[in-house]
Amino acid sequence: MYAYHFSLRLAAPYLIGLIIMPLISQRLFAQQTSNLPVKADTIEHPFKSDCRCVQNFKLPEQTLTASNYYYPLLKDYATYQQVLEVSGWRLAGGGKTFDAIRCDTSSIYPDGNGNIGSFSIISDSTALIFTHPDNTFEVNLTPCINTPTMFRMSVSLNYHPALNGFDYKNFYHTSRSYLNVLLEGKQMNAGDLLENMLEKMVNNDSGDGMEALNRLIKKINKKYNTGISVSYLNRHRQDLFPSLVRRIKAKVPDVERFIDNEFVNTGNRPHTINAEEESKLGDIFYECCQGIDFKHFDRDRLMPQYFADFNTTTHIGININTKILARWNNVKSKPDIDATGNVLPATILADISEAECSTGAGFTGKIHSICSSSSEIAGTGIILDFTQGKLITTNDMAEELLEQNNFPLFEIKPVTAQYTRKKNFQKPEIKYDSLLTNFSGLVIEDAVLHFSFKNCTLYSDSQTLLVNNKMIAGSMEFNIEPAENGDKKYFKLKNHNQELLTSVPELEGYLKGIGLNQIKLVKTKSTLIIYFKKTSALNPQ
Repeated sequence: MYAYHFSLRLAAPYLIGLIIMPLISQRLFAQQTSNLPVKADTIEHPFKSDCRCVQNFKLPEQTLTASNYYYPLLKDYATYQQVLEVSGWRLAGGGKTFDAIRCDTSSIYPDGNGNIGSFSIISDSTALIFTHPDNTFEVNLTPCINTPTMFRMSVSLNYHPALNGFDYKNFYHTSRSYLNVLLEGKQMNAGDLLENMLEKMVNNDSGDGMEALNRLIKKINKKYNTGISVSYLNRHRQDLFPSLVRRIKAKVPDVERFIDNEFVNTGNRPHTINAEEESKLGDIFYECCQGIDFKHFDRDRLMPQYFADFNTTTHIGININTKILARWNNVKSKPDIDATGNVLPATILADISEAECSTGAGFTGKIHSICSSSSEIAGTGIILDFTQGKLITTNDMAEELLEQNNFPLFEIKPVTAQYTRKKNFQKPEIKYDSLLTNFSGLVIEDAVLHFSFKNCTLYSDSQTLLVNNKMIAGSMEFNIEPAENGDKKYFKLKNHNQELLTSVPELEGYLKGIGLNQIKLVKTKSTLIIYFKKTSALNPQ
């Protein structure tokens, strides 16, 4: 099978590093406790026919000489409110579940280099299930069953401060603030940077370097009364740039502010750095910052970085609301229900390895396969099967998804261009529904959809299917031929050695009748593509 990569800013390892680590050094070793080792997970028949994995985890047996061994509660190191504020991911059961979670702390060993160690998070009441901050899906970090009921997640953590002594809470997001941070990162003083900038100005490829320098000198002479003359420049050609910097320093002691005012800042009043200023800073620090991404600069450079590795091959469950996907019973040809008559959710279990998590890159891992129960697009009778997928969890990933795929049902129609005698208003670019531009959820790339139509079962692949708690969207494609009687309204739909005569209005009316009220049919001579979208308005719990 193919291996897919996905990113997921997953709460558990991330939030534990973010919250617990500052507290561990203060509280952990003050406790006089000893913890028995925990047996490693063993996965038996990870993908059964009913999509379950098994975790072989047992609590250690207590002895007469070891009756004081215990696992401390996670709440001894962090509160649920702290976890919620930092991660944004909600734990199923909230504070009540969180307060019952324990952790094996026997292998935590923080040191001065940021290494923290390995430990396990243990729950004897419920699985560790977290909801995405956008309420778009749930991730079950401990989906494997165990007898007695016991859930364990094992991680290794380490921490790296971004800048020594840096106080992000008091960081002003101005061009001057970023300039100061970049200088510190390069271990360069402002005078050396200015000297390099002046030298680049003179030696630029356009050939007007000295003219540009003369214009700059005239400007700063007027503004700062530096008194630098062209004849001075000619007399100091051998020591031009250092001598210029010395003359500027004599009149402008704060060289860093001078660089910001004359080469970066685009306004008089303090303001958050803008795109033009970001571009200028990128040019100034070309060697280290070519292509610098200020969108992620704070996260990657200014905030503390936490890293987590999962110690074993891991399984995660992906939970989608039953208003979008329901578990389908192929024998009874209807959705599965529980003892109280409620529709059961679809089972989606992903087998991943090399799982890692960091504050910079989020959660990454290789999906080897997905075990999924046959699922119904809720209420439609359209059945979905798949074995491969990836998760989209950030706006960056959503943008990449938009660039690579076509989703016409998400297009917001542009305003009709308006014309007057005085001015021509350009037609605006097509915009997309926020359900797509801010999409987070499961992308299925090998989906097979099938449904009954006119006493036939139609099958279709869907190259890219988007699924989360708020909607499901994708496409179906069928081969067609003209009707034998030449009637252009009708066509023959060919599918799995079946042929049936139909028309666009007939097929469209049927699909709307079973619940796909947002569809678009695109017909050519040989193919029919059906784009569909089904949404469900859900409010966060």
